[in-house]
Amino acid sequence: GAATVESRDNGSNGLTVFTKSAVEVDRQGILLCDGNGLDGVRVEDSSVNLFSIDESTPPNFTSTNNGEAGVRLTKSGIFDTNNIAEVTITDNSGGGVIADNNSIATFRNA
Repeated sequence: GAATVESRDNGSNGLTVFTKSAVEVDRQGILLCDGNGLDGVRVEDSSVNLFSIDESTPPNFTSTNNGEAGVRLTKSGIFDTNNIAEVTITDNSGGGVIADNNSIATFRNA
């Protein structure tokens, strides 16, 4: 079945992905980062990938109302979606997506 991960109202980042790590949200998986004190998701030298092969099972990512960026990529961080991923990044105080230091953000069919 589908997994839901919620990271809300933390004093720091909602989700931190560091040092050659990977987070994959697949087949109706839901990742929600809301109301965190710093970034919704911070990715450094690592990756976050949203994918599904079946169009009827899109992954979902939401990053809203965070104190800094919705998604912050640094030091070759990667944020990648496939064609059917549902992505919402809104109302973050420090910007929606920040990619710095050789990082890559790819939003397909956005």
